[in-house]
Amino acid sequence: KWKLALLWVQFAINIFLVCFMFVIAAQYDKALNDRPGYTYENVLYYNVRGVDQLQASRSIAAILSNPEVVDVERCYGLPFDYCSGNNIYLPGDDRELFNIADQYAGTKGFFDFFEIPMLEGRVPETIQEVAVSRKFVEKMKEFADWKDGAIGKEIYVTEHSDSSGMNQGILTITGVYEDYRIGLLTRNDERPSIRFTADPELYADFMPYVLIKVKQLTPEVISEIQKDVQKEITGKDIEIFSYKQVMQSMYDDNRKMKNTILIGSLFSIVIAFLGLIGYIRDESQWRSKEIAIRKINGATSSEILSLFVSEIMKWVLAAAIVGDLAAYYVSGLWLEQFSEKVTVSLWYLLAADLIVALIVAVTVVINSLQITRANPVLSLKSE
Repeated sequence: KWKLALLWVQFAINIFLVCFMFVIAAQYDKALNDRPGYTYENVLYYNVRGVDQLQASRSIAAILSNPEVVDVERCYGLPFDYCSGNNIYLPGDDRELFNIADQYAGTKGFFDFFEIPMLEGRVPETIQEVAVSRKFVEKMKEFADWKDGAIGKEIYVTEHSDSSGMNQGILTITGVYEDYRIGLLTRNDERPSIRFTADPELYADFMPYVLIKVKQLTPEVISEIQKDVQKEITGKDIEIFSYKQVMQSMYDDNRKMKNTILIGSLFSIVIAFLGLIGYIRDESQWRSKEIAIRKINGATSSEILSLFVSEIMKWVLAAAIVGDLAAYYVSGLWLEQFSEKVTVSLWYLLAADLIVALIVAVTVVINSLQITRANPVLSLKSE
């Protein structure tokens, strides 16, 4: 019985690993096909921080002459980057009300570039104007009576409004945009956010990223843009990045974990497979007389096979209960790191159960065929 108990442990581990692998694969697929509230599939970018601004402007002009380029914009930070924070307070009120994700400035076409919906109002046009997120408006309702909407309301933002920072004074809200994810699924910034618009000729140092939208993202297009940029920017190596590829690379830890679990599952199944073969051979020898008597009394090969299969399947069923519960619990803990997560579906559990059960059943049948085909008279003589 201790051999069966050991097999039961191996079956439970196999079911747990297979199910957990399904959950990791599903979450990784969700990350690869992420919909963060903005469009990024055909976006490229490069960084001109520390580059002569005349050269940077020439590189943008060269890019715009490429027929594959749809739009070029500039911004302070990329949406998947970490976002610094500032505090909000109202004119005439010294209280700092709440902290926001300050995304600083971008060119006027930033919202259209990423297809971020403007829910109310318009995009800011001067440095004293600001756009806020839907979540910002909802949060402000806790502190002010903004029943008539946020457009035209005045606010102060630390670093922007005080003399120690940019000293922009009172800021006027001109637009409310739909919330989009700032960061990644594994580090989503849940704070309300704000965005400014700035002229790149006046505030170039605050907008180091050049964003490029192309008709179709291909290696050839990237290579052409790389050559155009490098031709205009001398003395510094500039690399063109695919926004989608960079964002996906940030989930490499999840991909590596998925592959590790897959390899672990395969090794675990092989170990259980070898143990099961040994158990069946020992059981066949130990029960050879019993099987011979059953065959003499008219038992068919399928009936004898069912004896082995049914006994093993009872242990598989018990292992499935434990393995499924463990997989459900551990998967839930692992998924807590994601702001948006897949559901640990019952189908994942059932699929893991069926895969392991099928492998076990096939292994039992194949390794039991020899004893079912043996001459019962010879088996009795050997006894």
